[in-house]
Amino acid sequence: GHGFVERRADEIADLGLAWLAARDAGRPFFLWLHFFDPHQPLEPPPESLEQASGNAYHGEVAAMDRAIGRVLAALRAEGVLDETLVVVVGDHGEAFGEHSEATHGSFCYDTTMRVPLILSGPGIRPGERSRANVSVVDVHPTILAAMGLGAGAVDGIALLDGEPAPDRGVYVESYHGHIQLGWSPLAGWVRGGVKYLHSSRPELYDLRADPGETRDLAAEAADLAEFRRALDEVASRPALEAERLSADREALDELRRLGYMAGGEADADLPHPLDTRGLPSPADSLWEQDAIDRASMLTMSGRRDEAIATYRSPLGRRPKHPTVLQELAYLLMQSGRWTEARDVLEQRLALPPAIALTHMNLGACLHQLGEIEAALAHLHRAADMNPTNVQLLRYLIDLHTGRGETRDAAHYRDLLERALGG
Repeated sequence: GHGFVERRADEIADLGLAWLAARDAGRPFFLWLHFFDPHQPLEPPPESLEQASGNAYHGEVAAMDRAIGRVLAALRAEGVLDETLVVVVGDHGEAFGEHSEATHGSFCYDTTMRVPLILSGPGIRPGERSRANVSVVDVHPTILAAMGLGAGAVDGIALLDGEPAPDRGVYVESYHGHIQLGWSPLAGWVRGGVKYLHSSRPELYDLRADPGETRDLAAEAADLAEFRRALDEVASRPALEAERLSADREALDELRRLGYMAGGEADADLPHPLDTRGLPSPADSLWEQDAIDRASMLTMSGRRDEAIATYRSPLGRRPKHPTVLQELAYLLMQSGRWTEARDVLEQRLALPPAIALTHMNLGACLHQLGEIEAALAHLHRAADMNPTNVQLLRYLIDLHTGRGETRDAAHYRDLLERALGG
């Protein structure tokens, strides 16, 4: 009901241990375990919740920590842990209300941007800690360097080659607010103890004196041009070539099933990090994010009517809000209020960016209202935009089968088999 497909940490560890036991022990191996637990919704096992004194987030961290420990213990028992490079890295933190952000994704403050990066293995001194500026982009070249391989032209550096330069800068960004909420793009540059965030209202923070990022120094700064030059330099580097990926359709389908490719859901032509497009800055839109987060929490708690009322609040100040319209329509659909949902989705459809989900939901509404031909037109459009949506493909198969349209049903059945890896 909350939109995530999640395996608990103990299940991930079980799968990892089974894979390790079945592998050819005489060959080198690469194993990636994706632990999702410290993430909304927070539902830790009872023993982990008790261990964390009732703090659900810490309870999920504890459950994940225990599962990782089982994997490391198995490697130690096999006698290969000391010769294995182990990398533990987070992808984001959780804000829990700091900077008016309930979870993560919309802003680039350290509450969500600072993550653990732990390395263990040959040549690494236990317990050593570095305060250098590093990034998750360093994980890829670090692993390749440990195997004696070159990483090619990527932004990261191999961390085992020595301490990064004290003046090294690292790039941060969030286009979530731009894509989903119509805000200015948000990008930043962190160097030393200073963080610059660029949007239609730039921000500057002294992280050493103000680790909570509560005092914006941008208005007092003599010159912000050096930070903008750094952002421009990063954005001007050659992008990875999509053509090299597209040659392997099976790999692309696998990535989409894992959830790491949009599959046509959003326009990939994103603006340059310095191009604010005259849109509102994330820093000036905290009220909006707060309302959306509260509505999302109410939804996950099953308080649908309250969530609907909460989503209507930001529409009073910004009637053409793509994300709010999309989420509001979905809740109206769940409540069986099909006519209201259809009207809201038609408003959303008139706004950029065009996404498959809008067409899919509008098609479902029209189907419920008996407008079958119009429903099929939107459902077909959604499938054209995102041909890997299993729920949508099954819906179309059932509709066409029920209408006796065997050729159309067979077409979407073929797409479904491909989406499922068949």
